[in-house]
Amino acid sequence: MSKSPHDLPPLSAVAAFEAAARRLSFKDAAGELNVTPAAVSRQIRRLEEWFGRPLFRRLHRRVVMTEEGEAFHDAVSAAFAGMAGAARGLRGPVGEQVTIGSTSSVARFWLVPRLHDFWRTYPELKLHHVISDFTIDLTRQRVDLAVRFGQGQWPGLESRMLFADRIYPVAAPEFVAEQGPVETLDDVARLPLIDIGGVMEEGWLGWPEWMRAAGAPARPLRLNRINSYSIAVEAALDGQGALLGWHSMVGGLLEAGRLARLTDAEIASPGAYFLVRRADRPLSAEAQLLGTWLTDSLGGEGEISGV
Repeated sequence: MSKSPHDLPPLSAVAAFEAAARRLSFKDAAGELNVTPAAVSRQIRRLEEWFGRPLFRRLHRRVVMTEEGEAFHDAVSAAFAGMAGAARGLRGPVGEQVTIGSTSSVARFWLVPRLHDFWRTYPELKLHHVISDFTIDLTRQRVDLAVRFGQGQWPGLESRMLFADRIYPVAAPEFVAEQGPVETLDDVARLPLIDIGGVMEEGWLGWPEWMRAAGAPARPLRLNRINSYSIAVEAALDGQGALLGWHSMVGGLLEAGRLARLTDAEIASPGAYFLVRRADRPLSAEAQLLGTWLTDSLGGEGEISGV
């Protein structure tokens, strides 16, 4: 397949990939692009052939991104955000848009359901959601608000705490049945463990740190490291090992019976989730509205003008 003079993949295929990756559905991407799901699938295959590697894993009735797909989606999201900002500047004002950023795991398991409720209440507001598992630069990517994990202090940003979290071991029920009784932390330590420690943003615990904090006996651990929590959750759902479940992310999967807690042991997260914005630029009324909505959804009070 021939490549462009700029060594870029086919841009029509990139557009299909961006929609499919953002929605994690070829069918939903097809509806957004006004084409058939088969057309989206062909474009994705075209892109995968261009790269020489898969970008999605096709599972029963759903798709998930591979690690390569996640990395490419981060780059594509940033590029699309930059192009959208440039286009707005050339085209002139067409109504205020609010751009919010988050990691893919926060987007999938926490933010998107709340944004859906927000859209239903304020259908006239234009929202743009930038998803990246790397730290989002609010200046370069023209992002108004972002959900960020850490201690709440970042140069040039103002922050407001959304929620802290708690962390405990989880796994697919089928995996637990195959492994036999799991009752103690020593039992957990003997399992294959899916680990995100050391490869995520600041403050994300890995299994060794969690085991020490929980008071487990020191022993060698079998770790499968994955640098995306969304992919790590998919691996746990597929029965590939036990995962450290962050309650804000896996609570719904526990309620649905797709994951199960392995022990009662849990620890508080070493950081918290914050809503952040640039300190040198006031928020628009629309961005303040979204920020207040998010904090109110957690029982917060007051406006977000100071974030």
